[in-house]
Amino acid sequence: MGVTGDNYTGCEVTGFSLAGNNLITVGKSVPHGFAVNGQTGYENLNKNIFMIITDKNSMASRFIWLTQYSTSGAEITLTEPKLIPVGNNQYAVLFSEETSNQSVLHYLLMDASGNVILSKLYKNVTIQTDSQPILWGRNIVWVSGNYDNGNYDSSRTYLYEIPVVTTPLNGIALNQTNLTIDEGNTHKLTPSFTPSNSDDVKDVIWTSSNPGVASVSEDGTIQGNGYGQAVITASAGDFQAQCQVTVKVSENNTPLTKPVLKLSQKSADQIHLTWKKVPGAKGYQIYCKTDSQSSYKRIKTLKTGSLSFDAAVVPGVTYSFKVRAYGTNASGKNKYSKFSAVKSRKAAVSAPSKVSCKMSNGGTEVSWTKVAGASGYVIYRNGSAAKTVKSSVSTWKDTKAYDSQTGMYWVYNYYVKAFKTVNGKRIYSKPTKTINLYS
Repeated sequence: MGVTGDNYTGCEVTGFSLAGNNLITVGKSVPHGFAVNGQTGYENLNKNIFMIITDKNSMASRFIWLTQYSTSGAEITLTEPKLIPVGNNQYAVLFSEETSNQSVLHYLLMDASGNVILSKLYKNVTIQTDSQPILWGRNIVWVSGNYDNGNYDSSRTYLYEIPVVTTPLNGIALNQTNLTIDEGNTHKLTPSFTPSNSDDVKDVIWTSSNPGVASVSEDGTIQGNGYGQAVITASAGDFQAQCQVTVKVSENNTPLTKPVLKLSQKSADQIHLTWKKVPGAKGYQIYCKTDSQSSYKRIKTLKTGSLSFDAAVVPGVTYSFKVRAYGTNASGKNKYSKFSAVKSRKAAVSAPSKVSCKMSNGGTEVSWTKVAGASGYVIYRNGSAAKTVKSSVSTWKDTKAYDSQTGMYWVYNYYVKAFKTVNGKRIYSKPTKTINLYS
């Protein structure tokens, strides 16, 4: 290398390899034009990577620079270039470019004549002087310290691995460049690469110019999200391919099935409507009319989560109900099912349940279960009304059933009716079963 100051070049030879009829030599040095006899300080100049190709028969040599960095200015340090034969008279040259805040590994694939077939960069990857990469299968592996956030850490050893690339990628294409899909539908794009046998194929990165219209997943599956157009881009390395996607709104003419309606009496003033869920329905519309009305009127619109409704009714009046499901097509227009079969029911006051009687101090106590919506109750003794009570009452003591002088109880037959007052008129339920002290 010479003594510092004596025509200093800083030449470092770091790799030899036989490639076909040529001997390949790599190293790094200060470019020749900066070698000055008798001057000092040139050992601090930045060095560049060189290659010498020597014909093993004629011994003729050719010298080329692989890098052309300025020898001064911003500090750039190049690590020793490593030469790795990869087969087919090709070889890889690896070296790191290190600055104050990052390290970038350079990968050059070259032929036996010293021509660069392809080059690749790997950020935050380093290869140090004491590392010698080897070919392992179709990968180049080596060990080195870690270069992170501008700090080289030699206290720990890391294993690095990069694939051997011998057939560079020249382009990417998609199986479709224009596509029309319906909103809500999906379609998968398939990439192809040029050349087809390239081992330089990277993971494809998919992006959409308008995800609200069309989004794309990691495997190239497009989802139509809304009306409009979007450009789907597939990127592999420095190459891109695009597909113009148009998302259209389709009219969904699939008919909704009609609901199956059922009625039950929930209380004196409510009829309970139920039906099963209709697939695709957004909600349900309930229509009703009475015997005195000539046409149906919509009384309620329910969202899809509701499958029942309590209709307010008046006892003694017959009500007819029908229900239909509604939904929307892709354009937002409403669509409806056919109406359910009409179900009719005369609103009635339910009879009290669990009626009973027992001897009580000073009389016979009659009790029953309250009826929802009732205005009151009438207790009958031996077929005649004996007492009328309010809706809040569910027991009554018949003091006439007890003879205080003899201490004896008279055995009477009882039943109860509930009633609902409508426009000043009582609407009665059917009577309960007849009971007495021996029941």
